[in-house]
Formats: sequence, C-alpha cells, structure tokens
Amino acid sequence: RTTLAASLASGRPLVAIDGRRTWSELREDGAALIVAPSGAALSGALQHLRADPGERERLGARGREFARRRMSLQSNSRLVAELLAAAGAPQP
Repeated sequence: RTTLAASLASGRPLVAIDGRRTWSELREDGAALIVAPSGAALSGALQHLRADPGERERLGARGREFARRRMSLQSNSRLVAELLAAAGAPQP
C-alpha cells in the first residue's frame, strides 16, 4: 500500500480497478474512482475526469485527506500503539 499512499497523498485523482483486493474504505470515502475491470469502464472514467476539472480536483483532495487520515505515519503509529495496548504489551 506504499504506492497507493504516495499516489493518494500527491493530491492527484486516482482511478483504481475493482477486484477482490479493493479496499472498501477507499470506495466508501470516495478517495478514488473505482471502476469495473474492463477497458471500457477505465476509458469512461478517464474521459469523465478529463472533461471535469472540478471533479478531478475534488477527487484528488478526497484522496489526499484519506491518505492523511488513514495512511500517514502518525495514524499507523497510533493504530500500532492501540493494538499493543489491547494486547497488554508494555508501552515505551
């Protein structure tokens, strides 16, 4: 997910192909435009974004916010600390 995090954090609109490993939160937050695994669906999504600069900007902004909230070093550190605390591990 490092490449995904970097792509989202860049603030550029992200188009992803739907599949069994699609991250549901990415779809729910509207952080990426997720399309069916077909050339026609991908082409249609890219044409839509090309024609709508405002939507490109909004999609990029949602992706950047998703990366900040869900994929940053701080959010991952907090998650690990919570997991360790729940497991009863000693805290540094």
